[in-house]
Amino acid sequence: MSFPSLILATASGERVGVKDDIRKENEQLSAEVDSLSRDHKKLKQIIEHLERDYEESKAYDPLRRYEKLKGMVKRTIMHLRLNPDEPNTIQNVGLAGLVQGCKDFSHQAESARRREDKYSSKLCFF
Repeated sequence: MSFPSLILATASGERVGVKDDIRKENEQLSAEVDSLSRDHKKLKQIIEHLERDYEESKAYDPLRRYEKLKGMVKRTIMHLRLNPDEPNTIQNVGLAGLVQGCKDFSHQAESARRREDKYSSKLCFF
């Protein structure tokens, strides 16, 4: 909504409708931020667990280390696949699935940033 139309809407008594629309969109964006924050926290925990296990694997000989690293990858992939009920969980298997998940997360973050830029430039205080 452009600034002149916002003024006209306010002048014509449609201010309540505009506020309701803004409130609904704010609620949707807040829910999206909460969901993305939860997903980010879960993925961060997975990465931290992988990092700890990787550092611990350095104490093993190459053959045992290989098996340990392979188990880490399988565990991570299975963890990501076993959460199909969560809407933003990575569903694909392997490195391609992880890459796709990162792309999806980046796209969502970019969309949120664009919305924020769009609406922050339209803010006006009466």
